[in-house]
Amino acid sequence: MRGINITTNTKTYKICIGENIFSDAIDSFIIEQNPDKIVLVMDENLFDVLKEHDLLKKHQYIKIRCTEKNKNIKTIIKILHFFYLQNISRKSLVINIGGGVLTDVAAFACSIYQRGVRYINIPTTLLSMVDASFGGKTGINYKNIKNLIGSFYHPDIVIVDTNFLKTLPKRYFIGAYGEIIKHALIYDTNYLDYLMNKNHDLVELIEKSILIKKSVVGDDEFETKGTRKILNFGHTIGHAIESYSQKVKKTLYHGYAVAKGIVAESWISYKQGLLTEQESEKIINLINKYNLNKKLKFKIDAEEIITMMMKDKKNSNNEIKFVLLERIGKAIPDQTVPKNLIIESLNLL
Repeated sequence: MRGINITTNTKTYKICIGENIFSDAIDSFIIEQNPDKIVLVMDENLFDVLKEHDLLKKHQYIKIRCTEKNKNIKTIIKILHFFYLQNISRKSLVINIGGGVLTDVAAFACSIYQRGVRYINIPTTLLSMVDASFGGKTGINYKNIKNLIGSFYHPDIVIVDTNFLKTLPKRYFIGAYGEIIKHALIYDTNYLDYLMNKNHDLVELIEKSILIKKSVVGDDEFETKGTRKILNFGHTIGHAIESYSQKVKKTLYHGYAVAKGIVAESWISYKQGLLTEQESEKIINLINKYNLNKKLKFKIDAEEIITMMMKDKKNSNNEIKFVLLERIGKAIPDQTVPKNLIIESLNLL
């Protein structure tokens, strides 16, 4: 089992990574912390996998249907009511088990119940292992805008057990590489070269991505300096496309939407005189290599997507702010882009 310490101005916690470590790691943490009560919030799809586990036999749990559509205030109320019925306290422990939607929603509920109860995350998808389960961002969608309502609230520990990936549909496993490739593009050219060879060790891959995000988050916990904003590369356009896909009922999984955003925002970086044409082509080739260039099942309405982009949390002065690539391995936040270039990039998709 490998361990990475995440340190911010407000909290230090550990991420444990390995195969088949779930039970031992969680038992050790519970013994060490001795909470007055334990409850579980879990993705309903994991019930059959975990129904014989001691955690479900010993403690009360709530099952959540984890879709982007259910990432809303109704689900938050449902979880809060469960906490109320179980009479949990600030000395209790909430165990969140699931992918990025589950950890985002459950952690947000933990952040507002009694002004904050303790929780740990057990990510069960590759996307949540490398990105969503740590860093402190929690939230829900509102009016088709991704994560418009949320908070910063860190877990006490994150346990990454790659054994859970055996339960994951292939499309979700592939889609996670949208975020993984993003990590390489914004921070580490060596990691990008590592990704060019698809025969990599999974635990090592997850560790490399976590270490990149750790460095960024540790320097700018609340996204006030601007440093942390680079993690949003590919997300300005990617989130808007994802939100639009839900509106037209042709939902595009987050990782694939981010990959679309990476392609579009890399092209904008090139047109803005930052990336070279060769670098832009290298990025597109890598996206294709991991089968992320999924054909959209809907026609893009550029004007409506730009309207959605105007709701992005990074914006200021009523301007859409992009993260662009100055070169592969170096991202720059708070960039404005002419509207005609945004429309052209969307039409390319």
